[in-house]
Amino acid sequence: MSAYSALNCPVCALRTLVLFANKNKICTFAKNQVELLMRKLLLYLILPLLAACSESAKDPVISITGVYFNEDETDYVRRMGDLPALAVGDEVTVSIKLDAKGEGLNTFLAQELKEEGANSILSIEFTDLPEDDLSQDKEFTDKSKGLLGFRDGVDVAVLKVKTKIHRLTADEVVVNMYLFSKAVNCEGAKSELLLKLDKQK
Repeated sequence: MSAYSALNCPVCALRTLVLFANKNKICTFAKNQVELLMRKLLLYLILPLLAACSESAKDPVISITGVYFNEDETDYVRRMGDLPALAVGDEVTVSIKLDAKGEGLNTFLAQELKEEGANSILSIEFTDLPEDDLSQDKEFTDKSKGLLGFRDGVDVAVLKVKTKIHRLTADEVVVNMYLFSKAVNCEGAKSELLLKLDKQK
C-alpha cells in the first residue's frame, strides 16, 4: 500500500498503523508516515464534529438582568460603574436568566476567582431557585460549591446569586459564572462580575 493511498483513506490508514505495530519495524520513514496518518485521522474525526456544532447547536447564554446593592432597590445592571465599593458585610444580589437555546440546561457554576490556597473574600449563595428544575444528584448539584445541575427538558431558568463580603484583602474581587447546555461538543457560556472593594472601611 502506498503512503498516498493510506493518507487518503481512513480505513487504509488504520490498517497501515496496525501493520506497523505488528511488524514492530519502525524506521524513521515509518515514524514520519505514522505521524502523518495520525494527523489525517484526527482531522477526519474533529472536522465533522465542529461542523455539526456550528450548524445545528447554539451556545447557551447567561443574561444578567439585575444587580442590587444591600437593600437598595436601585438596579445597577446598566450602570455598574456607579455600584458602591464594598465593605465587610455588604451584599450584592444578581438576577440571572439562563438560556440553553433549546439544547437543555446542563450545569451552572458560580465561583470566586482566586489563587489556589487563598482565603475567600466573599461567600456565594443562590436564592429564588427553581427547585423543581434542579437535579437531585449531589454530583451535579452542590449549592455549597456554587454548582447547579438541571433535570432533562429544562431550557430556561431564572435565579439569583447573592454575594457577601467577608474580608478586604484586595482592591477588587471577581465572580465567574459558567453555563453548559446538554449540546455535545459545543462551548459553554461565561459571564464575569467585577466588584470593587473599599479597603478604607
